[in-house]
Amino acid sequence: MHSIKATRLYIASIIIVAITILFFSLFMISFDRESFIGFLLRHLQRPYLSGILHDSIITSKKFLLIRYLCFALISIDGLVIFLLYRYRERVMNFLFFFFNSVRHACLAVIAPFKTSSKKENFIFLLLLSVVIAKELYYIITTDLQYDEMWCYNYYTSRPFYLNFFSFSTYPLFELLTHAFKWLPFSAKINLRLPVLFAGIFSCIIIYAGVKKLSNNFLVAMACFALFASLPGNSFYMLYAKGVMLELFFAIISFFCIVFFLKKDFARRYLLVFVIVNVAGFYAMLTHVYFWALQLIVGSMYISFYRRYLLKPFLISNGFILFFSFFFYMPVLIGSGFSFILNVAFGQTNNKDPWTGIVPFMKYINLFFTGNSYGFVIALLSAGSVLMIFRKTRKENIFLFACGVALFILPLIVRIIQRIYIAERAIPFIGLIVPLCGFLIYSIIKDHVKKYLVSLSIVFLFTLMCVVTHFHYFRSWNVRSDKNAITISELLMQHHVNNCYDNAPDSRFFYYYPALEYYYHQKGLSIDLRMAAQNSLRYKSFSPADDYDCIIENISESDSNHLGEYEDIYHDTDEGFKILLRKGK
Repeated sequence: MHSIKATRLYIASIIIVAITILFFSLFMISFDRESFIGFLLRHLQRPYLSGILHDSIITSKKFLLIRYLCFALISIDGLVIFLLYRYRERVMNFLFFFFNSVRHACLAVIAPFKTSSKKENFIFLLLLSVVIAKELYYIITTDLQYDEMWCYNYYTSRPFYLNFFSFSTYPLFELLTHAFKWLPFSAKINLRLPVLFAGIFSCIIIYAGVKKLSNNFLVAMACFALFASLPGNSFYMLYAKGVMLELFFAIISFFCIVFFLKKDFARRYLLVFVIVNVAGFYAMLTHVYFWALQLIVGSMYISFYRRYLLKPFLISNGFILFFSFFFYMPVLIGSGFSFILNVAFGQTNNKDPWTGIVPFMKYINLFFTGNSYGFVIALLSAGSVLMIFRKTRKENIFLFACGVALFILPLIVRIIQRIYIAERAIPFIGLIVPLCGFLIYSIIKDHVKKYLVSLSIVFLFTLMCVVTHFHYFRSWNVRSDKNAITISELLMQHHVNNCYDNAPDSRFFYYYPALEYYYHQKGLSIDLRMAAQNSLRYKSFSPADDYDCIIENISESDSNHLGEYEDIYHDTDEGFKILLRKGK
């Protein structure tokens, strides 16, 4: 039996949930199709989306389906609330187990710090402070990029509840930005703080997990230092995207499997495993690659060494798929999955999957490690140490197999999907280096003097920080990001409220989210239209629209607008010029 206070709190909670679902259902039923689309357009502030909402997203059939689902939800709401009350003891027992499992996981992260000496904790906090300072410097000095401003314009600046029904690449991150946007910092800082926190917690969990696994301070510091200094991971702690969130959940998931396989069966490991993988799916759909890799490698290990764990392990993975699908149901109903399917399969080609694979794999290595053979070097080093010191225990084989599987994952994706997957879609392969670092340092610590091990960690951390600082990705689009500010200020200075892009082949499209973002920061708005017929912003050009400015190709003659517009900005590298209506 639970306490009266706990029971009352539980009953109050289910009543609040029931009322919320009821009001939501009645609210949705109150709309007809046209008024519902009008409601969306008003809140999205994207009038050019009217066509796709009518033709593809909120079709008559889909709107009718939504209404039927809302009617069904009212009945289901009552039934579920009755069952939750009828079986409240069982439900409350599960909830207590749920919270105790999460609490135990948090205490497990804290435990290594309690058992460590003050000196060890001080050194860890000192290095963590260096990492935080480095990332804050990059956050402050790096201008916002295209994807970051796109996130702000289409999700953060809109009502948060629209996020549940609109497809986005990083749904969990974009929900979190709604909480951070109220902080007393600039919008740029607020947008990037969620990923910084995710990166900090990832560092803490890697250190604590490895410390518990190896019971050695230097091994834990090596893994933490390698993770925090790698270029790819450093960038994911900087840019306002949900990549680091997914990586954070992937790290916890990996430790759950390791401790689940290492110790006797404990349900709490599997429950946390389910929670973080569902969160990983909601952070990024491409978490499916990491989940599948865990499922395959974990199942193979269990089949060889601990077969009695296979059934609960497979059941837990079934729950992951079920609850992940449940969380994406509103998106499926609201906007569908055509966006992600077009990316996953729309670019599929029938060419030989091996064509260009070597340059692609070099690029992946270069992005994450700063060297075209970085992962290869790490895996060969770890494999050599395992063989030389004859430390091929089953646990080491499992960890090394995970590293190899992560390395060949982009190749497998290429063969199956026939696409070159973007590096941001598979951030977890950055775990290869700290994973190899664990294998190497956990072995050599018994054969090399401590001060030499310490010096090697400091050297590698410093080296990778330098590599990160001069990495090509840090400056790949600096010019355009600075130009975005210049162009936005120029147009606001001339009170431009609408603009027509008549140069769709140029790179002016990069400035669309920037213009909307910087205008929004000043409490202004701008209507952007373009000549590209495959764009949702398409509108045929008409002089009668009397645009404040027109974007033309750099080589285009101004004779078409002679006497009406003047040239105020040229960009020969990106192939466009800005013509401003005289008198603006």
